[in-house]
Amino acid sequence: MPYIGNHLPDIGGYTAYAAIDKYRAVSVTSGTTVSESGAGSSTHGQEVLGIATESVEAGRPVPLRGSGVFPAIVNGASTAIAAYDLLKTTTGGIFIKADTTNDIAHYQALEIATTDGVLILVQRIKRTLAL
Repeated sequence: MPYIGNHLPDIGGYTAYAAIDKYRAVSVTSGTTVSESGAGSSTHGQEVLGIATESVEAGRPVPLRGSGVFPAIVNGASTAIAAYDLLKTTTGGIFIKADTTNDIAHYQALEIATTDGVLILVQRIKRTLAL
C-alpha cells in the first residue's frame, strides 16, 4: 500500500485507558484519557479524536493522527467498502461503512475493502451525518 503525506502523530497529550492497537480509531473516554472508539451510545458510531499511529499499553501516551490521509483498520465483509464511502466506528476502533441515516462519519475510504481486518487508506473529513 502506498503511503501518502505525513504519517507522524499530530495530536498529543492523551493517555490510554486500556491497550490500544495501531491503526484503530480513538475517542476521548474522560478528560485526557482515550480508548479505542466503539459504536457509541447507539449504532451510529462514536465521535473520533484520531487514529493511533502506534500500539500502546494502558496508562501510556497515545500518538494520534487527527488530520490528512492515514491507514486504518476496516471491516468490509458484511457491507463492502468502496472508495469514497463514508466510515463510522464500531467495536474495537475499527471502521465500517456508514450507511444508516444519522451515522456519524469522520473519515472517508480511499480504497476498497471486502473482508474484515483490512488496512486501507482513509481521509479525515469534516464531521458529517450519512443520509
